[in-house]
Amino acid sequence: MKKIFLLICIVVNCFALAQSTDSAFYFVNSACQYDKAIIAYQKKIKTFRYKNILDKKFDLYNLACAYSLKNNESKVYETLKLCFKTDTASGYMGYVADPDFYNVVNKKLWRMFLKQNTPTRYKMMNDTLFYNLSKIAIQDQALYKKLNCTEHTFGSQSKEVNKIWDIKDSLNKSNLFLIEKYLADSVNVLSNAVVGENFANHCFLVIQHSDMGTMSKYLPVIKNLYTKGETDGGNYALLYDRVMLQKEKGVQYYGSQVDLEKNIPYPILDEKNVDKRRKELGMEPIKDYLLRFGIFYKPKR
Repeated sequence: MKKIFLLICIVVNCFALAQSTDSAFYFVNSACQYDKAIIAYQKKIKTFRYKNILDKKFDLYNLACAYSLKNNESKVYETLKLCFKTDTASGYMGYVADPDFYNVVNKKLWRMFLKQNTPTRYKMMNDTLFYNLSKIAIQDQALYKKLNCTEHTFGSQSKEVNKIWDIKDSLNKSNLFLIEKYLADSVNVLSNAVVGENFANHCFLVIQHSDMGTMSKYLPVIKNLYTKGETDGGNYALLYDRVMLQKEKGVQYYGSQVDLEKNIPYPILDEKNVDKRRKELGMEPIKDYLLRFGIFYKPKR
């Protein structure tokens, strides 16, 4: 009976820990209840017998994210160092672009931390360039969790939500300023060959989030980079369609832009050949692309 009771306790305990971790993920990503997330991660890390060291590493990493979202700066570095110490082989480097670290990205200690923990692939890069690219990546995707939580509480048209969008608009202008400064200095931060695919894609997103004049200005640049194999064909298609939608009265060419209110793509010029054009740019069929938006779609034949 004792063995059976012990087994039941172990099963219940493991189930409780699994629930705890699931709850932590919910608290961070959906509810913005960072105190509860921290407690849940701390509990699991302290008591759970990890069979896979990577599982512990990622729990520590997520705990560091929760600390950042809670504005507990010292715990961010302490926990990330434990995370790296737990596993030195996998080379995980998500922290260089993770929007969860938005609250610390402009701190002096974060800049020092990045310098001391630069991933191998970026060690040949100038420290200032590496820091600024990381900052651009973090700021570009920052505050979306807070937006979701605020919309849920106050509504999408509330002054609280508009205030966050104002901050994001300011961040995009700051990012664009940095990108254009580097481009003017002949450092093409939009090129995979110059800064790596991760950072180049984040810089591209800043261009894509900008005004019509800026997008039009950099469309030939992106096209040239694609021709040289230094950016994805999908990036060119996204920017081309965005510009075209505004210039051609709501019509696109590659089917990359979706009307989320109607849950359909915006009208496509020469729709029956859209997959042929997408294939030429190395893109997946439009049917598969739209499935990621939950849209079941058949191109015209």
